[in-house]
Amino acid sequence: MTSIGGVGVMPSTSSPAQQAVLLHRHLLSSGSLQPCMDPLPHGVGLYEAGETLLGVFGRAEVGAYHRFYSEPVTRTGGPLVLTTDPRFATGFVLGTAARRMFSRSGGSAWHARTLVTTAVTTRRLWCLVAESDGAATWRWFNFDNVTHLELHGDRMTAQFVGATPLRLAGPWAPWCAVILAHYGPRIHAASVLSERRGVLRAG
Repeated sequence: MTSIGGVGVMPSTSSPAQQAVLLHRHLLSSGSLQPCMDPLPHGVGLYEAGETLLGVFGRAEVGAYHRFYSEPVTRTGGPLVLTTDPRFATGFVLGTAARRMFSRSGGSAWHARTLVTTAVTTRRLWCLVAESDGAATWRWFNFDNVTHLELHGDRMTAQFVGATPLRLAGPWAPWCAVILAHYGPRIHAASVLSERRGVLRAG
């Protein structure tokens, strides 16, 4: 399932990587992108005046979703000291406390979730993510909050104000990165997606 808006310059036989390059060039030259004509996925909203749907992708097109954060690590401990001698009462208390379950923050790492659908508008990136309990939840990322964007092959990484970093991967992830770069006011698209440096490649 791939549905994207048109610019009138892309051959229908172009690969996803080629379409990303052509889209980047088109937007650099102040070209416009026509809205995607598919129905808006259930749960996705167009919240701002003029906001339009640009693309919808299934798991085969953008299939990897990761967030970077510290995950609590649960640990248990055994008794430190167990004795009836009153002189070691403090040790017994410590041992009892150590048996209780406690949590501490583990090291930060990338954590994967199953990505069901990705939708891209002129203002936001939407990801329908399957949670650990089996439910699917839409998570959205406002382009205004993107502070940093990187593209390596078919892997896009974005950092945000007030949210943990996001990584998406798949054949159409570069296309999503192009939209983020050009529609995000904090990102300089020409430098972030430089073809000269080989960041954005046609294949």
